[in-house]
Amino acid sequence: MNFSIMDNNDLRQSTFHQDKSKDFFENSFSKISDNYDTGLMLKNLKIVAFVGTLGHIGFLFLFMAMGIPELSIFNMFSILIWLCSFYTISKKLFGISVAMISFEIVLHATIVTAVIGTQAGFHYYLWPCMSLIILMPIKAKYVFSGLCFVLIAIFMWLSATYDGLDYIYEHPEILSILNMGNIFLSAATFIIIIKLLQSTRLSNDKRLFEMANMDDFTQTYNRRFIYALMGDANQIENKIKSYALVLADLDNFKRVNDDYGHAAGEEIILEVTKVIKASVGKNDIISRWSGQEFMLILNNTSRERVLSVLETIQLDLCRKVKKPSNDMADVTFSFGVALNYNAKRFAEALQRADFNLHKAKEAGKDRIVIDAGPI
Repeated sequence: MNFSIMDNNDLRQSTFHQDKSKDFFENSFSKISDNYDTGLMLKNLKIVAFVGTLGHIGFLFLFMAMGIPELSIFNMFSILIWLCSFYTISKKLFGISVAMISFEIVLHATIVTAVIGTQAGFHYYLWPCMSLIILMPIKAKYVFSGLCFVLIAIFMWLSATYDGLDYIYEHPEILSILNMGNIFLSAATFIIIIKLLQSTRLSNDKRLFEMANMDDFTQTYNRRFIYALMGDANQIENKIKSYALVLADLDNFKRVNDDYGHAAGEEIILEVTKVIKASVGKNDIISRWSGQEFMLILNNTSRERVLSVLETIQLDLCRKVKKPSNDMADVTFSFGVALNYNAKRFAEALQRADFNLHKAKEAGKDRIVIDAGPI
């Protein structure tokens, strides 16, 4: 391992490649993969179908206890619809599943309210049905709005038509309890669906973030994330007082691809990434800066720790990275380090680290070139 210490006065103009693509960020956030969306919808609708089936099994016994056999028989039909929805969900027929469930809710609320009146509170289930419609794959906004207004109209019609309807069945004393229970259950169902939608949105946001800001191959941050993070210096300077910026470039990597193929090169990249992740701290940042080049931002650190981390990486490369052939030279890094820069001087630190990396390459590779910049 070779070390070279440089003075601050050695700074020269150096060039570094900056990604100038304006479209990557927008394209990454424009869509999520179909498989990912399908998995989320499958999970959420299964929860809705499970809760709905259990609720209607409870209603079956409730109507039997109230002495309303017509509603008990009708509820068997409702349970059958919910069970069928499990099948359509498993077949990923999500539009049909939501349509079946929504139809059952509207039909059940309408018929039960027409039989025993609004005092039982079954018409309140029309409200969570509106949130359920959001899960339907409806592209036309006016269709979604129209369906919601239809549900509002049905709710108003039931409230106006069957309010105060005479109850002629058994156990009239439970109507007030049933009303409160249905209000609670419909509100709880509404909240569950909204939470499912929120969970889906958060999961989508996470996936979108990863698509835009993570290198998919190594699962480290990409160049765009680093520029965005360090560009917002005012927000991060309270957490990052100073840092060491390290550019690490694999030595003779083109020869690996030429001699052993790109598959061998990709396997080495993955092994190298594991070594780096195992060597840095939880508050440090790793970025795949280019094909075989990595950036490390070691936060609030000292010169001694920087050298310790980089030396550990270099030693572990020799011990842990599997070579495609015994004839191949050990995998090594050349490091360029800019030390003691604050969050507002990222461009300067990057320029300095890039210059030091070139110095390491010129000096024979497999070495660290480090200097101390201003705080």
